[in-house]
Amino acid sequence: MNLDLSETQILLGDTLGEFLDREVPFSRIRSIDAAGSWDQDLWEVLVERGWLALPFQEALGGGGGSLLEAGILVEKLSRRAVVVPLVEVLAAALTLQQFAEPQPVEALIRGVIEGSAIPVPSLLESSDRFDRVALEADADGSLRGEKFFVDYGQFATHHLVAARNREGPGLYLVDVRHASVKQEPLHSIGRTPQAIVRYDRVPAQLLCGSDGLAQLIRLGRAFASVQCLALMEQALEMTVAYASLREQFGRPIGSFQAVQHHCANMATLVESARFLVYE
Repeated sequence: MNLDLSETQILLGDTLGEFLDREVPFSRIRSIDAAGSWDQDLWEVLVERGWLALPFQEALGGGGGSLLEAGILVEKLSRRAVVVPLVEVLAAALTLQQFAEPQPVEALIRGVIEGSAIPVPSLLESSDRFDRVALEADADGSLRGEKFFVDYGQFATHHLVAARNREGPGLYLVDVRHASVKQEPLHSIGRTPQAIVRYDRVPAQLLCGSDGLAQLIRLGRAFASVQCLALMEQALEMTVAYASLREQFGRPIGSFQAVQHHCANMATLVESARFLVYE
């Protein structure tokens, strides 16, 4: 299996990486992180330049790309440690594109591409397990219950909520601007903004069943693997740069064989991880 990226995909990654290096300094990211907010200005740039549209169908206004293009976006943005809901929005919207009926989700996906819609998954409950969905939809389709650790929940426009009816679990779309949605921001050691969300008989629309929920979890895990790979790459790059500059006994520590062995082992782990993640 050839897992090499195409010339176009390489150009995409290089262009986005160069933009982030030039326009998004780490000082800006630290400031946003300290404020417990997210980088809305960067999100608008991703929309304006069409990067966010790449993995979606051309019929919906997207770039007609695949999960590979989505993975490249996640990788480059994760290397910069930016605070934007890319993984959450891509996982939610791509799941709906694949499993939901076109008519109810077309406007939502067009909204994602245009920047007016930010849907994020709302899955976990007090059990902290993806395979346990206790929240039940009422007969009229409304939802009442709690969800925990909703990434970017307080900054989203919609939640894709895991709930169950008589036929089993599925994914329900909720407009979080409804008065019946209450959100409590969480304060944790993590960088990702999170919230506890309480739904009090909020109107919801069932978009797909258990197959969609399973795919949403798989996509989230795949994108999380890409994030881990990106951080490994960044750590290796910073380590090699440091070893070239830091001197001991009158010469850079990178000239010592023991340090070179450590860096070589890191590079081997990064490359093997890349093959696994992209496969």
